[in-house]
Amino acid sequence: MSRDDLIPPIGPHHVAILRRIHAGGVAPITHADGLADIAFLDIEALCRAGLLARVTMGRFKGYRVTEAGKDRIKQT
Repeated sequence: MSRDDLIPPIGPHHVAILRRIHAGGVAPITHADGLADIAFLDIEALCRAGLLARVTMGRFKGYRVTEAGKDRIKQT
């Protein structure tokens, strides 16, 4: 079994995660430490679906919601 087999399909709880990260557009980038309570595989599923993007600037590591992710939030 590979790690790819463990990645869950995108579901309603992933949209809730996107809403939390996007925060209504207030915070364009969320620090990775702020997402410590979210399972790594859920974040990986969002990244692979193109709904979430990793952001690194020097030592800073975070995530931002992509345009596709914003569209997915608006649909629900």
